[in-house]
Amino acid sequence: MKDLSSAVNVLTTLRSENLGQADVLVHEPGNRAGNQTPSGLTSLLSYVRSPQIAELLESLLGATVVADNARSAEAILRQHPRVTVVTRDGDVITSQRARGGSTSSSSLIEIKALVEELSKKLEELNHKCDRLKFEISSAATEVEVKQSAFDAALSKLNESDARIAALTEQLAVSGQNIKSATAEVERLTSAIDEATAAKSRDENELSIASH
Repeated sequence: MKDLSSAVNVLTTLRSENLGQADVLVHEPGNRAGNQTPSGLTSLLSYVRSPQIAELLESLLGATVVADNARSAEAILRQHPRVTVVTRDGDVITSQRARGGSTSSSSLIEIKALVEELSKKLEELNHKCDRLKFEISSAATEVEVKQSAFDAALSKLNESDARIAALTEQLAVSGQNIKSATAEVERLTSAIDEATAAKSRDENELSIASH
């Protein structure tokens, strides 16, 4: 923000509109904290420069120095308790507060990127699931059609088997009838032969009797 009033207006708006919280930097020209880096220490301003916001950086980081590690920061604070020490590992330490630790802790940007990546993967999986559902539905329809064709063919086969069984039964009955008819023909033929023989005898006897 260009001045303190603008920063206060932002905070007031956030509170009245229930928009959450924010950290606001105030860049008011001519408003310097006047912090001086103790001699013998390396100011963080040696590593951070910007001509456009030089006053703001000096106000924010004028009393911030750099140390190799947390132990070195402790030694500096023992002698200069008013400074803020930033280590090369990213720890920020003052006489009243220390923040840092493992580098495995994810930043908000990293967490947001991870959420976006997982959301993208979830969307891809949803699309894949929809595609698989469509393929399964198509396959199920095809199976249903083929099952109907199979059932129809099986029904025709069963009908053919039934007709064959009926014809076989009729053939057996006809065979039995033929067998019975053949026996009857043989019986009648034998009877005819016997009657013919009897007729011949009777004719012979009649002829003898006539003479």
